[in-house]
Amino acid sequence: MSTKFLHRELKALPRFVRRNGPLPPPKSPDAVVLPNPFLPWRNPKTGRWAPSKYSLRQQADLIKKAKATGTVHLLPPGVKLPQPELFAPPPNPKSVPAGKGKAPVSMPVSEGAAAAPSRASTRPTMKAHKGRSVTVEWERRPSEKKVPGAETGARLYASKRRMFKGSKLERSRKQKAWRTWVLLHDMRKRIRRYRTNYVHRKANPLKPARGMAKKLPF
Repeated sequence: MSTKFLHRELKALPRFVRRNGPLPPPKSPDAVVLPNPFLPWRNPKTGRWAPSKYSLRQQADLIKKAKATGTVHLLPPGVKLPQPELFAPPPNPKSVPAGKGKAPVSMPVSEGAAAAPSRASTRPTMKAHKGRSVTVEWERRPSEKKVPGAETGARLYASKRRMFKGSKLERSRKQKAWRTWVLLHDMRKRIRRYRTNYVHRKANPLKPARGMAKKLPF
């Protein structure tokens, strides 16, 4: 699936160069630079942004099919998979020269597709059936956002001062406990003051009521 995807992107490269201009030169001489179809593209001539060639749903479907076939490392980096090279199979120690880092992403392409881009290399790297293999370099990579707490797996509340909002009872529990402590601290004085002052102001229920009779209007 990923091989067909790269073939399709290589065939569309000449048309992309005619419309938007040449791409930056590759880092290695035997590589081909392709525009990343998983990211939005800004036209250098007009300054307008175009949406990505593949939507997020299509990118997720491509990643699922590539995982089933073991070719995830051939896909371009995108929002759904920022580092597809991590899924690359371990390189063969006999084929990788000493002092080199990661193995280049290679794929078999036809002669016509490889000769279309002006910056493509003509030196073959691996023999294939009726074609050759070239190294693919993607023009842009997605900017990786550093999410606090991603290393520990607690991204939800890593950058927040208060972990959980809680209910209204839990939020007011500390204030109520402080008010209760203040009231109980001087409770003996409050009881004594109540008994000496406020009790005498109350009416005795055993005594007869005071004369509250109103004069009749007639």
